[in-house]
Amino acid sequence: MFITLTELRYIVAVANEKHFGKAASKCFVSQPTLSIAIKKFEINLGVVLFERNKSQVTITDIGHEIINKAAQILESADGIEEFAKLNNDIYSQPLKIGAINSVGPYLFPRLVTKIKTSPIKLIIEEGFTEILTNKLLAGEIDAIIVAKPFDKPNLATISLYTEPLKVILPKSHILANKKTKINPRHLVDETLLLLDTGNCFREQVIKICPDCIIPKSDNKKMVITTSSIETIKYMVANGIGISIVPSFSLTESQQSLFVIKEFIKPIPTREIVIAVRKSFYRMPVIHELSSIIQTIYQ
Repeated sequence: MFITLTELRYIVAVANEKHFGKAASKCFVSQPTLSIAIKKFEINLGVVLFERNKSQVTITDIGHEIINKAAQILESADGIEEFAKLNNDIYSQPLKIGAINSVGPYLFPRLVTKIKTSPIKLIIEEGFTEILTNKLLAGEIDAIIVAKPFDKPNLATISLYTEPLKVILPKSHILANKKTKINPRHLVDETLLLLDTGNCFREQVIKICPDCIIPKSDNKKMVITTSSIETIKYMVANGIGISIVPSFSLTESQQSLFVIKEFIKPIPTREIVIAVRKSFYRMPVIHELSSIIQTIYQ
């Protein structure tokens, strides 16, 4: 059979949008045109890529495999055109970089300052790991900065830095003036401030103290969730509770607002990596950017 790039774009669009109408709009065709083309594609291959009903589109197991291969083929095809446009100048186009919400606000301002003397141009965004990963796989961004564990078959990672995690306490807290390091069990009976569900840093904090999220018998002790580390820090400063934060999120100007405590050994850390598609052809730029980021946190 003869497979066209257009057909591959249609099935990848449906996989990304989980909706035939939205996929058709993204491909600038009518929904019947897209649906007929995909149905013909499935018949010719003798497989079912999508399970369809009125409320949702579900990708079948074989569909996942074929769509992944289709995405790789499209990336290669798009790469030919992009390579020609760049005329061998890997710096002529901006590098589109995403970072998780617990990294971006603290890294990007320093990084943008650092690369002023570099030929690298950046377009940056922040988001959740899952959303950024999907955008990376779809070719909408070039690389993402995330925390390990992170293992995707079509993506390669480069280690950037390892970051210790620290506890922040209100100045009025009983442990604030004691010269002691924090044992995770000290946190069990505290009101703990966490990031919202969906944020990978929340899961890292829970692994440090899994008992902290068990409902307390004392209704004054609870788990409070919020959307950003900055909000958490100011809630701690106002005596609402305690929290665990990445050490590189702590600025000198904020250190007068609360007390910062280290953990006992082994000190909890997180490893930050940059992930990129294995087929990405501007890898020299990624390696250069990685080196710059590594100098920021030496």
